[in-house]
Amino acid sequence: MTQHSTAFEIERPVPAADALKDLPPTTRAPGGKQFNFRKLLMAGAAVAALAGAGWYGFDYWTVGRYLVSTDDAYVKADNTTVAPKVSGYLHEVLVGDNERVRAGQVLARRPALAASRTRSRRSRVTPARKPRSHAIPPISPPP
Repeated sequence: MTQHSTAFEIERPVPAADALKDLPPTTRAPGGKQFNFRKLLMAGAAVAALAGAGWYGFDYWTVGRYLVSTDDAYVKADNTTVAPKVSGYLHEVLVGDNERVRAGQVLARRPALAASRTRSRRSRVTPARKPRSHAIPPISPPP
Protein backbone atom coordinates (compact mmCIF):
# COMPACT_ATOMS: atom_id res chain seq x y z
CA MET A 1 0.00 0.00 0.00
CA THR A 2 1.19 3.46 -0.77
CA GLN A 3 1.52 6.17 1.71
CA HIS A 4 0.42 9.68 1.02
CA SER A 5 2.04 12.65 2.48
CA THR A 6 -0.14 14.62 4.80
CA ALA A 7 2.19 17.55 4.85
CA PHE A 8 1.48 20.17 2.22
CA GLU A 9 3.71 22.87 0.97
CA ILE A 10 2.71 26.40 1.82
CA GLU A 11 1.67 28.47 -1.18
CA ARG A 12 4.19 30.98 -2.33
CA PRO A 13 3.96 33.73 -4.93
CA VAL A 14 5.23 32.83 -8.41
CA PRO A 15 6.85 35.48 -10.62
CA ALA A 16 5.00 36.23 -13.88
CA ALA A 17 7.92 35.27 -16.09
CA ASP A 18 8.02 31.78 -14.54
CA ALA A 19 4.23 31.37 -14.91
CA LEU A 20 4.37 32.11 -18.66
CA LYS A 21 6.96 29.36 -19.14
CA ASP A 22 4.59 26.76 -17.67
CA LEU A 23 1.62 27.70 -19.93
CA PRO A 24 1.17 25.87 -23.27
CA PRO A 25 1.92 27.96 -26.36
CA THR A 26 -1.12 29.70 -27.92
CA THR A 27 -1.86 30.34 -31.56
CA ARG A 28 -3.33 33.74 -30.84
CA ALA A 29 -1.57 36.86 -31.77
CA PRO A 30 -0.57 38.81 -28.72
CA GLY A 31 -3.21 41.43 -27.89
CA GLY A 32 -5.64 40.21 -30.67
CA LYS A 33 -8.98 38.46 -30.22
CA GLN A 34 -9.97 35.19 -31.87
CA PHE A 35 -13.11 35.04 -34.05
CA ASN A 36 -15.91 33.33 -32.09
CA PHE A 37 -18.24 31.47 -34.50
CA ARG A 38 -20.52 30.28 -31.69
CA LYS A 39 -21.32 33.86 -30.64
CA LEU A 40 -22.12 34.74 -34.25
CA LEU A 41 -24.51 31.76 -34.56
CA MET A 42 -26.26 32.61 -31.30
CA ALA A 43 -26.66 36.25 -32.32
CA GLY A 44 -28.06 35.20 -35.72
CA ALA A 45 -30.53 32.80 -34.07
CA ALA A 46 -31.66 35.54 -31.69
CA VAL A 47 -32.18 38.00 -34.56
CA ALA A 48 -34.13 35.36 -36.55
CA ALA A 49 -36.32 34.57 -33.51
CA LEU A 50 -37.05 38.27 -32.94
CA ALA A 51 -37.87 38.78 -36.63
CA GLY A 52 -40.23 35.78 -36.61
CA ALA A 53 -41.94 36.95 -33.45
CA GLY A 54 -42.31 40.44 -34.92
CA TRP A 55 -43.83 39.09 -38.14
CA TYR A 56 -46.25 36.86 -36.22
CA GLY A 57 -47.26 39.76 -33.96
CA PHE A 58 -47.86 42.09 -36.92
CA ASP A 59 -49.89 39.42 -38.75
CA TYR A 60 -51.98 38.77 -35.65
CA TRP A 61 -52.55 42.46 -35.03
CA THR A 62 -53.64 43.24 -38.59
CA VAL A 63 -55.48 40.03 -39.61
CA GLY A 64 -55.48 37.26 -37.03
CA ARG A 65 -57.48 38.90 -34.29
CA TYR A 66 -60.44 39.29 -36.64
CA LEU A 67 -60.60 35.60 -37.61
CA VAL A 68 -63.14 33.44 -35.80
CA SER A 69 -63.16 29.66 -36.05
CA THR A 70 -64.97 26.80 -34.40
CA ASP A 71 -65.50 23.09 -34.97
CA ASP A 72 -69.25 22.96 -34.31
CA ALA A 73 -70.81 26.07 -35.84
CA TYR A 74 -74.19 26.30 -37.56
CA VAL A 75 -75.43 28.99 -39.91
CA LYS A 76 -79.08 29.91 -39.80
CA ALA A 77 -79.77 31.25 -43.28
CA ASP A 78 -81.84 30.57 -46.34
CA ASN A 79 -79.51 29.58 -49.15
CA THR A 80 -80.61 28.91 -52.68
CA THR A 81 -78.48 27.63 -55.51
CA VAL A 82 -79.29 29.23 -58.83
CA ALA A 83 -78.58 26.98 -61.81
CA PRO A 84 -79.15 27.84 -65.47
CA LYS A 85 -81.42 25.80 -67.73
CA VAL A 86 -79.46 26.86 -70.82
CA SER A 87 -75.75 27.37 -71.35
CA GLY A 88 -74.21 30.60 -72.56
CA TYR A 89 -72.82 33.95 -71.50
CA LEU A 90 -74.65 36.67 -69.58
CA HIS A 91 -75.02 40.21 -70.89
CA GLU A 92 -75.83 41.78 -67.52
CA VAL A 93 -76.61 40.71 -63.97
CA LEU A 94 -79.55 42.60 -62.51
CA VAL A 95 -79.05 41.75 -58.80
CA GLY A 96 -76.16 42.28 -56.44
CA ASP A 97 -74.59 40.21 -53.66
CA ASN A 98 -76.84 39.52 -50.65
CA GLU A 99 -79.77 41.33 -52.27
CA ARG A 100 -83.33 40.13 -51.61
CA VAL A 101 -85.18 38.83 -54.64
CA ARG A 102 -88.81 37.89 -55.21
CA ALA A 103 -90.17 34.81 -56.93
CA GLY A 104 -90.22 35.32 -60.69
CA GLN A 105 -87.82 38.28 -60.65
CA VAL A 106 -85.38 38.44 -63.58
CA LEU A 107 -81.85 37.91 -62.25
CA ALA A 108 -79.77 38.20 -65.44
CA ARG A 109 -80.06 38.81 -69.16
CA ARG A 110 -78.38 37.04 -72.03
CA PRO A 111 -77.16 38.99 -75.05
CA ALA A 112 -79.64 39.49 -77.89
CA LEU A 113 -77.24 37.75 -80.27
CA ALA A 114 -77.79 34.46 -78.50
CA ALA A 115 -81.56 34.73 -78.89
CA SER A 116 -81.25 35.34 -82.64
CA ARG A 117 -78.89 32.36 -82.97
CA THR A 118 -81.42 30.15 -81.23
CA ARG A 119 -84.17 31.28 -83.61
CA SER A 120 -81.98 30.64 -86.67
CA ARG A 121 -81.07 27.15 -85.38
CA ARG A 122 -84.75 26.31 -84.98
CA SER A 123 -85.48 27.39 -88.56
CA ARG A 124 -82.63 25.21 -89.83
CA VAL A 125 -83.89 22.18 -87.95
CA THR A 126 -87.37 22.44 -89.49
CA PRO A 127 -87.38 20.24 -92.60
CA ALA A 128 -87.87 22.14 -95.86
CA ARG A 129 -89.09 19.14 -97.85
CA LYS A 130 -92.60 17.85 -98.10
CA PRO A 131 -93.55 15.21 -95.55
CA ARG A 132 -94.09 11.72 -96.91
CA SER A 133 -97.53 10.25 -97.05
CA HIS A 134 -97.80 6.87 -95.47
CA ALA A 135 -101.08 6.01 -97.16
CA ILE A 136 -101.26 2.75 -99.09
CA PRO A 137 -102.08 3.27 -102.80
CA PRO A 138 -105.26 1.59 -103.99
CA ILE A 139 -104.88 -1.80 -105.64
CA SER A 140 -106.05 -1.91 -109.22
CA PRO A 141 -107.77 -5.06 -110.61
CA PRO A 142 -105.63 -7.24 -112.86
CA PRO A 143 -106.30 -6.88 -116.63
